[in-house]
Amino acid sequence: ESSWALHSLFWKRLKAYLMAAPFIIRLLVLHAAAASQDCCEGTCGEENMEVNFLQTNVNSASLSRRKAHPWRQAFGNERRCVTNEVVPSLSSIKPAWNWSSPIGRYSTVLGGGPVIDTTGNFYVVSSEGVHKVSPEGQQLWFHAFPVGINNQVYLFGDTVLGSCKGDGTAFALDISTGSLVWQTKLAEDAGGDSGYPAAYDGIFVVGAGMGHHPSMTGGNVHVFGLNATTGAKLWQFAPEV
Repeated sequence: ESSWALHSLFWKRLKAYLMAAPFIIRLLVLHAAAASQDCCEGTCGEENMEVNFLQTNVNSASLSRRKAHPWRQAFGNERRCVTNEVVPSLSSIKPAWNWSSPIGRYSTVLGGGPVIDTTGNFYVVSSEGVHKVSPEGQQLWFHAFPVGINNQVYLFGDTVLGSCKGDGTAFALDISTGSLVWQTKLAEDAGGDSGYPAAYDGIFVVGAGMGHHPSMTGGNVHVFGLNATTGAKLWQFAPEV
């Protein structure tokens, strides 16, 4: 019986180790990377190694979340309006639900197509603001922008990035609650046809400053690069027109 008990305990521990192995390996790799960085900078203390290890682990998880949204921007992540997902023939499918703006089906204008997060929630822009709609078609939250908005939003980690045409501001909303995370004033206004702002490598690129011409108005005459996490202005570009 003693031999059988030891045998059973051995296999239980082996199974537990194998299940945890990928996680342990990941921690060791991150720890080694942090230690290497410290040594390169001449600060190879155990305390610094631990702090940097934790920072590396958190940043890696944050980056993973940002890459996880299956449809983070208008026209898809590759901006080609396509997906690798295989869907059945639409001729034999009936919609399970449909969603309309709470103020009325024909009472507003939607800005482009929705974007979709990791759990299947939709983010839809109407003239009044940004709506978050569940996979079952229920509105989860709504953030109003009285100044007007018609550009689709961009999903960046735990935030929803966008811009307003009425007052030339860019903003970030909390993806869970819809509350304002930051808002940055860029210009007095923005063109109503300024496309879809997007983020790359932590920088939110967005246009502002409506163009004015004797024959027409629209578009923007300035392009801005903002810190996508804080909204701080990093750079500004004015193309020749």
